[in-house]
Amino acid sequence: MEHPRINAMFIVSHDETIPPMRLRFVEIDGVSHFLAKDIAEYAGLQAEEDGEFRSMLAALGVPFTDSLVHDRGNTFGPVTLITEHDAQRVRAEAAKNQNQR
Repeated sequence: MEHPRINAMFIVSHDETIPPMRLRFVEIDGVSHFLAKDIAEYAGLQAEEDGEFRSMLAALGVPFTDSLVHDRGNTFGPVTLITEHDAQRVRAEAAKNQNQR
């Protein structure tokens, strides 16, 4: 069975106090799906025991998919995947919650 292959992009700020951000994604049926772990960690959300964020995503009303993925000859998972649109929603919700504190 063929599993989606992980691609990655790195964002490095000109401000050295901001750590580089790694965003991993897979393409499923022509649509990019980000590993929710990367988005949620950067947004400051709390991980579950398995390192994923399924409960937090469900609480935010963000749909997700669990899938095995392939990277450099290794298959691992299941990992939680969210669309690019939902990744933007998670970041916006996390920013809103941080501003309310």
